[in-house]
Amino acid sequence: MKKVGYLLVLLTGLFYGCTETEEINDSVSGKAYFPVSIGDYRIYNVTHLRFDQDTITDSLAFQLRERVDTLFHNLAGEPTYKIIRSYRNDPEAQWRDDSVIMVTLSNSMVRRHANNLSLVKMVFPVTNNRTWDPNVYNTMEAGNAKFVNVNQPYVVNGQNFPNTATVMVNDFTSVINKDFRQEVYAENVGLVYKNYEVLQYCNDGQICDVGIDYILFGYKRTETLESYGKTE
Repeated sequence: MKKVGYLLVLLTGLFYGCTETEEINDSVSGKAYFPVSIGDYRIYNVTHLRFDQDTITDSLAFQLRERVDTLFHNLAGEPTYKIIRSYRNDPEAQWRDDSVIMVTLSNSMVRRHANNLSLVKMVFPVTNNRTWDPNVYNTMEAGNAKFVNVNQPYVVNGQNFPNTATVMVNDFTSVINKDFRQEVYAENVGLVYKNYEVLQYCNDGQICDVGIDYILFGYKRTETLESYGKTE
């Protein structure tokens, strides 16, 4: 009986020890960089420039709001949040619902599904120079996202965020194209800044008869956090 009692005590200690370790690991995993809760909202100032034959053919400036609407669990039991995206042309205009995003959280990653495309936006734990393939759940070419500047301060739109992590979704430049996609996340806030530049160049004078860095087509887009909070 003494051996049985000792075994029970040992197993109990191991169980509580593992539970405590898991909770500690969860608290430092970096999940606070991607907080999601019903009622959360974030408003961004957006600029979007579209290029064609080295000319800006479309220039847009508007506000974008993302609001966490509902929560359900998928077939794997993972919490999945429905986020409604709305836009308005200026701060005085009424919001217009535009699209829906689904965000699924697991112990290892954040998956975002929108426009029939699933992307891994973040993996845990968040550590400097950690890489992952954001396209593992879609049919696109494998990517190489990377964490940089983890736990560093960042200032955007006059707001100072003491702890942020930057995701380099892509950082590629050549003589014929540029694919630069950067996202900055603040602890307990979420995305605070986004900068995408996806451009196709033509530097071959025999083909294009143009100068250096002539933009055949592409776009530049920035999203800057204006405000955030929680609806009642």
